[in-house]
Amino acid sequence: MSCSRRGFGSRLGLLLAGVSGGNLWARAAGPIAASPRAEGQETQHAPSPMTTHAKGSEEGQHAGPDQIWAHLLAGNQRFIAGKPAPRELVQRRERLVAGQNPQAIVLACSDSRVSPTLIFDQNLGDLFVVRAAGNVADAVGLGSIEYAVAHLHIQLLVVLGHEGCGAVEAAASGEKMPTANLEALVSKIAPAVAKVRGQAAGAQFLQKAIEANVYQSAADVLANSPIVRQEAAAQHLEIVKALYSLKTGQVTRLEG
Repeated sequence: MSCSRRGFGSRLGLLLAGVSGGNLWARAAGPIAASPRAEGQETQHAPSPMTTHAKGSEEGQHAGPDQIWAHLLAGNQRFIAGKPAPRELVQRRERLVAGQNPQAIVLACSDSRVSPTLIFDQNLGDLFVVRAAGNVADAVGLGSIEYAVAHLHIQLLVVLGHEGCGAVEAAASGEKMPTANLEALVSKIAPAVAKVRGQAAGAQFLQKAIEANVYQSAADVLANSPIVRQEAAAQHLEIVKALYSLKTGQVTRLEG
């Protein structure tokens, strides 16, 4: 790929735009759902499990990963229908000053069309979001996820890819990236692309590569984070792999 500004803007720009210590990390004994919260920190959820209203209830703390995922999918259906739940933003913001109690971690792409909080129709403090182009996690992203797992005791990690992902398309192009940073990005995605190369062509190939990259991102998190690996093995953490449709707004869980 040309390193010129024009070449970068015309080719890679389009691709990435998606066009064509100590006690802090210690886990309390017992299941995550029953983990004690910091003194003075109240639960930020309403009487209905995982609701978007901040009224304070014990139920949100004790919802398991399946319940949390069902709650996120219900929010996604509201998003699709254009009927978001009412928000008490001022009250929620004031309550969150004391601390956070997010219900799920979402590893998502940086694409501006893919906002997890909006897609799942959630409120301030509901999601711990880690984003990078191509929904990949480098050391910094992994550290953020580990913080959420070990300190915030979150039970659900959603690895969320999306159709038309420009970062995956850039990796699939096989072209040399113009900077070391961009090369580092596509190198995280390239193995997923290689797994499906030759299985299809055109748009079908890109879609297969996008799905393969979601699986690979989840596998990379497990392989490179001893904290995530340990908590997943102990069934304290569930990892859900999912895909977002830019056209319909639908989030679909991938098998496996």
